[in-house]
Amino acid sequence: MREARRVAARILDGTCNEIALVDHLMSGLALFGLKYPLLLQFDHEPPV
Repeated sequence: MREARRVAARILDGTCNEIALVDHLMSGLALFGLKYPLLLQFDHEPPV
């Protein structure tokens, strides 16, 4: 996770949001990492 955050932190954040881009990216990584260990599961899950 440290490596992912280090890489995400190098992406330029050109917006003026309260939440930094790196935090958004890490949240997305956590969501997919916890709910879908394999991204193939995301593709094959039936729509709700």
